[in-house]
Amino acid sequence: MAGNKPRSFFDYTLIFVVLVLCAFGMIMLYSTTAYSNSIKFGDSFYNVKRMLFYLAVGLVVMLIVSKMDYHIFLKWSALIFLVALGMLVAVQIWGHESHGEKRWLYIGPISIQPTELMKIALVCCYPAMINYFLPWMRRHILEGGWKAWMVLFVFLGASVVPVLISNLSSAIIIAGMGVVILFVATKRKWPLAVMIVAGVVALVVFYKSGLLAHVLKDYQMDRINAWLDPTSDPEGNGYQILQSLYAIGSGGLFGKGLGQSIQKLGYLPEAQNDMIFSIICEELGIFGGLLVLGLFAVLVSRMVMIANNAPDLPGMLMVTGVLAHVGIQVIFNLCVSMNLMPNTGVSLPFISSGGSSLVCLMVEVGLVLSVSGRIRLEA
Repeated sequence: MAGNKPRSFFDYTLIFVVLVLCAFGMIMLYSTTAYSNSIKFGDSFYNVKRMLFYLAVGLVVMLIVSKMDYHIFLKWSALIFLVALGMLVAVQIWGHESHGEKRWLYIGPISIQPTELMKIALVCCYPAMINYFLPWMRRHILEGGWKAWMVLFVFLGASVVPVLISNLSSAIIIAGMGVVILFVATKRKWPLAVMIVAGVVALVVFYKSGLLAHVLKDYQMDRINAWLDPTSDPEGNGYQILQSLYAIGSGGLFGKGLGQSIQKLGYLPEAQNDMIFSIICEELGIFGGLLVLGLFAVLVSRMVMIANNAPDLPGMLMVTGVLAHVGIQVIFNLCVSMNLMPNTGVSLPFISSGGSSLVCLMVEVGLVLSVSGRIRLEA
């Protein structure tokens, strides 16, 4: 009918899936840390209480961002990038050191991981650069012009290098996010595909020739060697991955039962962070692992739907960046748990312990919801 007005679309399914993942994460976090927290802090809910605080902050920020026009973040993307860059510099000067690297800034009792903010900055900056900051870039990117590609790769390098100093895994994720955004934005896919394949081949050649050992730090090379043969050093570099595989293998089809994990009792390092998927499989079995994969599949499918129906190119690319972030991080975490790739120290989104990671993920979900809220449906 001619009098019908378009109505806004808001993806409540996306919110529901995110809340289910967070609730499941809290349950698994308690199951994983209750024993160690009761010994270390005298409170089995210590980690859960801490994460509930960050979840509450994240939900409030997500709702605020979702009600804002996402074009505001595109407009101020340069400032967001500079703030993230400044915090990455600050963390090298005043940051808290853990596992030999400075990755956290402490403001009172609150810890912040600046690499997470850089992911948000990239989600905002790349679409803005393609669509706004360089007037000729949009046409050249869409047509596959190499000059515009070089500009974007230089910017991506400026985003990755400060992160690379202290966090190789986050640098890889940020680089992957940029490549995915660029791959989606351009019509000519083959040059980028060739570059990706060439990069993988170069890594293999560098490793086989021994050149990679001169580029990476010793502990990073140790992780690669442990991945290729964890039994070569079962009490050292291969210990964590072997314990992870024991946890997954012992869970069977339906697991030992919630709270019944053995590996979490001091055997599996970083069980609440990098290796929480192994505990899920041990306690809930293959069924529990597939349930988690199914939830992430629904989350990704909703983001794909929103990206395909976004009102403009910047909105589509922002959602693509968030989708790439979540997708790459989930793949990395699961592959590390099953020894399908070297240990990268990547958490499982919405489930692993990590306050700044959870809040920043909620900000990104808010951006996706902001884009979805501007999709117009015919009444």
